[in-house]
Amino acid sequence: MSQNELAKRLEISRLSVKSIERGKYIPPLQLAFDIAEELDVGVEELFFREKKAPTLLEQSKRQSNK
Repeated sequence: MSQNELAKRLEISRLSVKSIERGKYIPPLQLAFDIAEELDVGVEELFFREKKAPTLLEQSKRQSNK
């Protein structure tokens, strides 16, 4: 689905959709649920990132600092 189509369905601007995608704007809770519903995914899948596993270099640096 394009940004334009999603914006029209949600009755918001395409710029708002773009800002949400880039993490520059956190939508109100109801809008977050509306976006998730339009995209047929859970809110947590859209807005909550999993903490990434540390790289080997990061692990090595942590161990050398101990």
